[in-house]
Amino acid sequence: MQQRKTKYFYYFRGTLNSHIHFFKALQDVCFENKLPIILITFLPPSKYMNQKKLVKRYRSKSFKIFLSPFSTFISLLYFFIATIFSKKTVIHLKKRNPKSFQLLKKFFNEKLILITDLEGDEISEKEYLLQNKKVNEDIVNAEIQSLIKKERIILAKYDIIFVQNEYFKRLLDKRHPQLKTIIKVSHLMSFQKGSFCFNEKIRNDFRLKLNWEKNHIITYIGNVFYPWQNISKTMKIYKIIKDHLYSDAKLLLLIRKADHSIARGFIRKHGLKDDDYILNEVNHEEINGYLNASDIGVVLRDFHVMNKVVTSGKILDYLGSGLPVITTSVFEKIASLLKERNYGVILDNFDINEIPLNQIRKIINLDFKTREEISVWANNNLSLNASSVEYVATLKKLR
Repeated sequence: MQQRKTKYFYYFRGTLNSHIHFFKALQDVCFENKLPIILITFLPPSKYMNQKKLVKRYRSKSFKIFLSPFSTFISLLYFFIATIFSKKTVIHLKKRNPKSFQLLKKFFNEKLILITDLEGDEISEKEYLLQNKKVNEDIVNAEIQSLIKKERIILAKYDIIFVQNEYFKRLLDKRHPQLKTIIKVSHLMSFQKGSFCFNEKIRNDFRLKLNWEKNHIITYIGNVFYPWQNISKTMKIYKIIKDHLYSDAKLLLLIRKADHSIARGFIRKHGLKDDDYILNEVNHEEINGYLNASDIGVVLRDFHVMNKVVTSGKILDYLGSGLPVITTSVFEKIASLLKERNYGVILDNFDINEIPLNQIRKIINLDFKTREEISVWANNNLSLNASSVEYVATLKKLR
């Protein structure tokens, strides 16, 4: 009789058009380390029909995509059967409510292990938003305490939780001292090694294709919907660079098309001319080329707890492609590494009068050899392959 094995699943919410490259990259890294984890999702009929091309592209033996009008019931039935015929079942729930799995947990006890990872801290994000609205402090404190209580109840439903850095781990340990859930550090939203790299030919080809040969390109990738993205401060820095360093500078804004109207609002507010910026949306596969063609990337975050608990994935993408960055010292670990290697300009405040123009000039004009060094260093030390070591080791111990 064949011996039963531990089965690993990464169960994410029903869509294939958001963060799918991160999920697939994590699966690839797990497979490279002999950890056979299955990606799985259940799509309602409307999304299944709208995403048929993506279903056909991604569906495989190790990537299960099911059409299901009753995803909660069907998923529980699926994992019930899977757990019966396995030694153990480990389910990584990505943005799925663990509450519905508690019935299975009671039935199977230690044979079913639930894990998740936290991309950020919703409580400090809420605090940030409330403070920026200038809400009464008593109201802020009351709402935060309510959220902390809810968080404790939710986190207790997991066996293991992965967070991005030690600061976040310490915060959760302090916030919930009686929590028995195991908290581990492993950043799972980084780029896969080799997916971003610097190459002089790629840079030259893209600059020629995009007609950027005579321009200095200042790049911003990301969201503009949330205030902590600081698109306004990015534009202010761009204008300083254009006015005081390079009159040919252009601001490249790679933003999802749905948010272009918001971006244009900021463009009008800051008086950018048509010739000052490029507003575009590109496929994930093209981003490396755009970053190769750029001269510096910008990621500005406020000095708040919500930013201390994360490491910006955009910074990692920039560095993977050999692109130096302008960022803030709120990202303590990465800021320290960049200062040590002179791979970026680190701001300790947002005082426009103290923007270090000489540093920016130097970093924008890095030679290609140095950009290759940045890329190699980032791929070896900051990629998903490097940051997921603890994740893979932890899951292997569950066999």
